[in-house]
Amino acid sequence: MRIVTHSILVLLTLFVANRSAFASDGRPDDPTIKITGTTMGPIPFSVTIANPPGGLKFKYEVADTAVKEALESINRLMSTYQPDSDVSRFNKSESTDWFEVDSETVRVVARSIEISKLSNGAFDMTVAPAVNRWNFGPGKSETDFVAPNADEIAEIKSKVGYQQVEVRLDPPALKKSNPEFSIDLSAIAKGYAVDAVAKALTELKCEHFMAEVGGEVVVKGMRPDGKNWRIGIERPDELVANDSEEILALTDCALATSGDYRNYRVIRAKRYSHTIDPRTCMPVANRVASATVIAPDCTTADGFATALMVMGPEKGIPICEKLGYQALIKVRDEEFGDSYKAYATKDFPESLKPVSTKTVRSAKLPTEKNESDKASIWPAFLGAMIVFSLAIAGMAIGAIFKNKPIKGSCGGMANMPNGNGEAVCGVCSKPVEDCPEKAL
Repeated sequence: MRIVTHSILVLLTLFVANRSAFASDGRPDDPTIKITGTTMGPIPFSVTIANPPGGLKFKYEVADTAVKEALESINRLMSTYQPDSDVSRFNKSESTDWFEVDSETVRVVARSIEISKLSNGAFDMTVAPAVNRWNFGPGKSETDFVAPNADEIAEIKSKVGYQQVEVRLDPPALKKSNPEFSIDLSAIAKGYAVDAVAKALTELKCEHFMAEVGGEVVVKGMRPDGKNWRIGIERPDELVANDSEEILALTDCALATSGDYRNYRVIRAKRYSHTIDPRTCMPVANRVASATVIAPDCTTADGFATALMVMGPEKGIPICEKLGYQALIKVRDEEFGDSYKAYATKDFPESLKPVSTKTVRSAKLPTEKNESDKASIWPAFLGAMIVFSLAIAGMAIGAIFKNKPIKGSCGGMANMPNGNGEAVCGVCSKPVEDCPEKAL
């Protein structure tokens, strides 16, 4: 058994103006503020404010405080590491009654349930028991891992299911049907944190900014040069870090990317993704390397990026098109290969940078041809079945009303000779000498 793991790195490379924190580029009418740091433990965040309100009179300290307070609030409520967070307290509770939490926690849980329903269970905030058992959760061991057997998987499934968690908006509270159920908002909390930062900046009257937390991004307005913000999508290759394969020009939207190329394991020459399918409680086996979603808010983009890792392009792309989200899913040609096929919604932005020759944008979904083939077979199959049914019915009617034996194309059994060389019929019970047909 060989185990390969990587720390979670930023999935995007953000292309912004090279400015020092709260520094101007030299033009008094074009100040730029940049705020950086870490949140939710080691996760890096970056905020760039272009043309802040009031120009150079805008206080860096005000923006810095607003951004960090927004991030700390989300971490305080939704962290699985802080014992006094809403999530930790709810998980430890053995009560199945309503459990009071902050209204923001309720909003994120409610949105998680909505995304679970829209993705047919591909996204599920209760999947943590499966993630931990497959050794991808907190405190994971680098050695001596043994995959769970069928009985263990069945036991884990009994503790997974978003349907077992309820929300109440007023007064804000959560409820679980089984004391053993727990929630983990890691796959959506970062996106909500970026939305919280964007909200704080908007309340400060900022109209042009880029906010990013751990690779999840919200952009509004324009860069200092008056152009859309440039956001890079990293090549999903565990051997190459920070290689932005595509660059998108975006404004007034949110973007999130999920991938398995930094966190996976290999057991007996088989690759196991850290992405767990909540419906099977097993690592996904669809070769999806990364999924990028562009949506109006980062909470949605973050949640759906995780869901697409489970659904794959066949199911994920049609759902995103139906909901009006833009999506790009990159799938490995081979289990350990470095070439990819990329499947995108029809309106996904074109890259400003030529895409690597090892990544091919496919015009059709993987099963689109197969499905059309099935559709074309059905009319022919039904037509043939009708023809054969009518033929059989006609022969049966002839045998019943004319009392005639059924004949094949060459006379069938009616022309088979008996021991005397005379024709007999195995269907008609009349003696040969009494058969009117033979008398002719």
